[in-house]
Amino acid sequence: MNQLPEIIALLGLLLSSLVFYIYAYSVNRQNLNMEGFTLSNRTLTDRQFSNTFTASSLSLAIVIIFFISTHELYGLVLLICPITFILGQYLFFYVVRRCKIDFGKYRTISDLIYAVFPSKKIARLITLITVTSFIGIAFIELYVGSVILTFFLPKNALYQTLSFFTLGIIVLLYIRLGGYKAIVKTDKWQLFLMTLSIITILIFSISLPSSTSNKSAINSFMYIGESSWGITSFILWVTLNNLMVSFVQLSFWQRVVASSSLETAISGMKKATWKTLFIWTVPILSFILIRTKGYNINDLENFLAFTRTTSYLSSIILFPIITVGFASALFSSADVAIIAIVHAISDKNTFLKLFENLPYNKFKQYLTILTILILLTLSLVYWIKYLELTNYFVPLIYSSLGQMTMLVPLSCYALWNIRKNITCLYFKDNILFYGIILGWLHVLSGTILSVKYNSAGLQQLMMIFGTLIILLAIKLSLKNPHKELTFNTT
Repeated sequence: MNQLPEIIALLGLLLSSLVFYIYAYSVNRQNLNMEGFTLSNRTLTDRQFSNTFTASSLSLAIVIIFFISTHELYGLVLLICPITFILGQYLFFYVVRRCKIDFGKYRTISDLIYAVFPSKKIARLITLITVTSFIGIAFIELYVGSVILTFFLPKNALYQTLSFFTLGIIVLLYIRLGGYKAIVKTDKWQLFLMTLSIITILIFSISLPSSTSNKSAINSFMYIGESSWGITSFILWVTLNNLMVSFVQLSFWQRVVASSSLETAISGMKKATWKTLFIWTVPILSFILIRTKGYNINDLENFLAFTRTTSYLSSIILFPIITVGFASALFSSADVAIIAIVHAISDKNTFLKLFENLPYNKFKQYLTILTILILLTLSLVYWIKYLELTNYFVPLIYSSLGQMTMLVPLSCYALWNIRKNITCLYFKDNILFYGIILGWLHVLSGTILSVKYNSAGLQQLMMIFGTLIILLAIKLSLKNPHKELTFNTT
């Protein structure tokens, strides 16, 4: 069998990884400290913000492609995702501008909430939830990446687990070279690769001849399952989640804090809007077009095999481009997840003082140990759940996003009070603390229940219950919500 396509793809992956390291190595590391590592010394320009925002969205687009290939009836409904996602970013900027949020003071979501609910144990709990959420995101990205890489390897738990762990180590190594500065640098290359892949898929889907089998009507991809409740719950969940997630998603918050000013970040968002919409929308439409031509592709690996065997031209051009583009794009969310975890634990209520007092090389050493421990733990989970991971894929997406979304009431209430110039509230911290834990347990248990009963709607319902519990905890914990008290969070 002709192995030329595999050779081209593997050489492309090697070259792409080399370019990632060249970009990361070119970062100016002179006088780089913890602030520079996690926030790029707050020097992001609007163009850099645009590139890194769009690049992170590209990795989400990969997940969307995997999503639609394994759950075909989501189809056109997925177009709601990019639209509401962008609207959510603009809503965030509108609110924080009106509230005059000082991002120099509020470096993390935990810092923001602590300003109004000054309890260290609550702040640390929020940090723990943030870290857990991003560990889930990293797991999803590395899992999809391992599916791509093991296309070239025997299909068993050992090779896929090794691929999973290796991807994580590759990401860690180039992050070590320059932290957030390295991520911003490499995102430019990653953006180019993925855009090329998406355009290639579009051309392929248009030029692909129709199958002789029965074609699927385009409107068959407009529904989720067979019930109106299914489609309604999904649309409501996606809309509410995407509109609100920017208020609690630390990776986005971190990107704004790393910008030279709020206005710079807003300008960068405007530059990123159409690129992001293009990158999210084109894969969805292309994949649906392939399905309507009668080709039944039921997972990402099947899609790669399809491009590998459709024609000789497809195998030596499309297959390598998609493999290299998709594998490289997954670095963008995995590296953002890792750097967000580091940023989360470096807030003032956790390890900020420790990190600031550490020599930079010692700080990187701690980062490396922490990341390797996380990767080893995730690899163990991967090994144990290898045969069931496809069933957990969608619930993990919901869980990772839901853990942060349930904190929206806290974040919004903090923003509202800061706008009213109330920097501290009298409240019963134990009630709020245990309320957050109970809400969090609801979201996490939704993952197991949705897998057990094969119902994504069940997890959405559990997330709603978790959010309502936190809302109730806020209400019950407030002793005198109108009592003003000046409070210095520094």
